Order: sequence, then structure tokens, then C-alpha cells
Amino acid sequence: MHKETVALYLRISDEDDIAGESNSIAGQRLLLGNYVESNAELSNYKILTFIDDGYSGTNFNRPGISKLLECARSGEIACIVVKDFSRLGRNYLEVGHLIEQVFPFLRVRFISVNDYFDSNLNHGAAGAVDIAFKNLIHDLYSKDLSQKVTSVRRSKAEQGKFVTAFAPYGYLKSKSEKNTLVIDEECAVIVRRIYQMSMNGISKTAIAKQLNAESIPSPIMVRKLRKDNYKSWCANEKCHWTTPTISHILNDCRYTGDLVYGKVKPSAVGSGIDIPAPKEEWIIVPDAHPAIISKEIFKVVQNMKRTHIHKGSYRSPLTGKIKCSVCNHAFINKSGRDAFFCRTHLFTNAYNCFSGKLSRKVVEKAVLDELNMFTELCEKAEQTQPSKTSEKETLLNKLSSLSRKVALLKKEKLVNYESYKEKKTSKDRFITKRHELENDISAADEEINHLESELDNIESPSSSTLGYGTFEVLTKELSDKFIKEIIVNENGHMQIHWNFPCSFNDICMENN
Repeated sequence: MHKETVALYLRISDEDDIAGESNSIAGQRLLLGNYVESNAELSNYKILTFIDDGYSGTNFNRPGISKLLECARSGEIACIVVKDFSRLGRNYLEVGHLIEQVFPFLRVRFISVNDYFDSNLNHGAAGAVDIAFKNLIHDLYSKDLSQKVTSVRRSKAEQGKFVTAFAPYGYLKSKSEKNTLVIDEECAVIVRRIYQMSMNGISKTAIAKQLNAESIPSPIMVRKLRKDNYKSWCANEKCHWTTPTISHILNDCRYTGDLVYGKVKPSAVGSGIDIPAPKEEWIIVPDAHPAIISKEIFKVVQNMKRTHIHKGSYRSPLTGKIKCSVCNHAFINKSGRDAFFCRTHLFTNAYNCFSGKLSRKVVEKAVLDELNMFTELCEKAEQTQPSKTSEKETLLNKLSSLSRKVALLKKEKLVNYESYKEKKTSKDRFITKRHELENDISAADEEINHLESELDNIESPSSSTLGYGTFEVLTKELSDKFIKEIIVNENGHMQIHWNFPCSFNDICMENN
């Protein structure tokens, strides 16, 4: 039995502010509080509030909604109340799935105040056409709004306003003036020191090592200590200074007071994945905020950059796949160098990482030999089990038949909807028939998943290697196809994690 607890879920994003919606957190809290208080059934319930402030409705990786669903799954919540469907989310498939499948399964009552929707009163109607279309409209609206938001932000950036989510290390967002940066003196002094050390001829690696030795928090560590809502990946939960971090600070012209915006852009409308934008599309506004270092100092540091001449441009197919078991960072294989190494020990002594070097040629040959050995063994095993071919064909025939069945059921579901739309079928009959068809589709999908699992079990891992013969050279294509990662412990011992089950994993390497 659920505890007598009602959850209020509040969400607002930058898009809501720009669109001029009256969706403030305070406004939502007041609306939902009044609703619960005036509802005789809910007024005596304990109230829990979950908030996502500054999160887009198209993204369901929000801390508030994640915690809400966690509490719902554990049986701590009897009822969820939102202002409208769009507060829950603007992805109509996700929202529909929650309202129609998840909440009923968890026996959680769902109420959307402004949509006049209460799952206790709208039995079976969550997936009805009117609700589905409303969620679809929210989804399409969000995509259109995303384009408008991008346009508004670029317009503000052109005026010298700071519209990025997080201030650069050394700066803070002004609390009194929106879209304005102010100097964070606690960190700015480190920025000035880094520039001074660079001007004194100290290498970036030596700078990083010195800052780590003095236990000065790195930029990401500062955010973690201040509990900023900033996702980061750290070595053993502790982020240290590295050469790339120092290089980024020394190359960032924002420290001279210039605003830079638009270095990345969404890969598609509404997408959460960014891609680099051409430099000609960047917006650069000189002297938009207070400078931490002068333009003269910045120019001197840029002119001091060393030009490295590499012996070649060869890039190992294992680059990025070899990782340290101690600090979790990938081993480095710089262009023109014939060895892999973990660079963490160059910056700090806090970890007992493998400090030696692994010969690139030796590692590549060892991996290639293991792959060829595995392929040979799998091919022999395949030849001793010819019966699997007929079993595989039987499963494939069943899968094909079930796929056709699902297609017919979905077609029948569309016919049922069209019949309801044309008022040839009553609403109750439409809903009943829809549930019957969805149950049949769900059962067929479950059987398909089971058959696919059986198919995976009878297929030998060698099915992806047969036909290649013996591999002569380890290419990037082979590396990506077969190797998930290679873990190196503090003694230089390597363990290969393949993209398929395998017992041949360990390789002992001599230190080079």
C-alpha cells in the first residue's frame, strides 16, 4: 500500500523565460499547493516537492524527475500533481509512456491541473487521442521554441551579454545584473599565476604538477566543491590539473575581457548533442566583461607557443581504448611516438598508476595475435556444430512470422482509430479494442525479444569474424569492431575486454 504522500513536480527552463510563459517555480508551487489544499481527498496527505529549475522538457535526464520516479518505484508516493503535461516533459512519447504505462503499473495517481486530467477519473483515457495530440503539440512546440531560443541567445551574445550556462574558471555570473560576468578573485589569482608561469618559460606539464602539489583545486574540482550543477568525469572522484586544462586557460581569450559565443551548435533542432561550429560563425565581442589578464600578456603567451615537429602522423587503432585501472584515464599515444603511457603520474603523485611505457608495436601485435587465436578457435568450434544452422533458420522463420503479425496488428490499430475518428465506433469500444491490440502487440514483441535472445545464444562469437581469414594488420575498423577497451593495472598487466564474450583476455607485457 502506498504511503499517503502527494508529490508536486515543478519545472522551468530557459525556454519558458524567453517565451514569456507564466511558469515560474513560485507560480507553480502556489497553483499546486492551492489545488491539493482544496482537494478533500489529498488535503491530509504529506506533501513532497520535486523541482527541476533550468532544465528543458525535452531532456528526461533531470535530477528532479529522476528522484520523483525513484520514489514512485519504491512505493513512497501515492499521487503526482503537475501544472500541465508540458511540465512533466515535452517529448510526447516519453510523457505518454509515463502516463499510460508507468504510473498505472506503479499504481500512482497522476493529476495535471490545467489539463483537467486525473487518472482516477479518466480510467483508460490516458492514451486517448486528445491527450496524445496534446503531448504531440508540446513536443512540436518545444522543437520550434528551441530554434527561437537559439536565435534570442545569439542576439543577446551579439550585444555582449553572457548567455552560456556556466561562467569560465576565474569568473562568476553576476547576482545583481543578469547575463553579466564578474571576476571571481579566488580563482582569478590562479589564472594570473598560470599566465605568469608560462611567461617565465615553465611548461604546461610543470605548471599542472606544481598546482597539484600545492593542492590547489582544479576548475572542475572548484565546481564540485561549490556544488554547482555541473556534470563532470573525475579520476577517483578527484579532478586534478592536467596539461589540457592549463592549455585551455592559456588559449582562452575571454580572460582578456572578450566575449566568445557559438563555438558549438546543436547537431539537430532540439538535440542535446553539440558539434563544433566553424570559426566564422563564432560571435566575438571585445571588452564585454572585466579582464583578468591584459591583451598584451595574452598575445605574448600565444607567441611563446612551441612548434612540435613529429616524426609522422600515424595514429594507432588502439588510441583511446587503452585505459589505466587506477585513475581511469586513457593512455596517451602522441603523433609520431611509438609508445602508450598514462600521463596522470606526470601531474600528481596521488595515484599509483603504471609509470612505464607500452611499446605501440608490441601492444598492437599482442592484440592482433589474441584476435587471430580467438578467431581460429571459434571457427573450429563452429565446424563441429553444423546443427546450429538449421536451428538458426527455424528461429529466423519464427521471427519473420512474428514481425508480420506485429505489422498487421499495428495496421488494425490504425483502422480502429480511423473508425473511432469517423464516429463508426464508440469511445468505450475504441479504448477496449485498442487495449486488446496493444496487449497482443506487447506479447508478440516479448516473444520476438525471447527469440532474438535465443538467436544470440546459438550464434558463436566467431560469426562476426568468419570469412576474414587471418588478420595481418590491426586496423581501426578491426579495433572498433572487436575491442571494447584494454585495461592496464599498476604493474603494466593488460586485460582485453572484447565486444563479445571471451575467456582469452589477459596479456602480460614487459615494461618498455
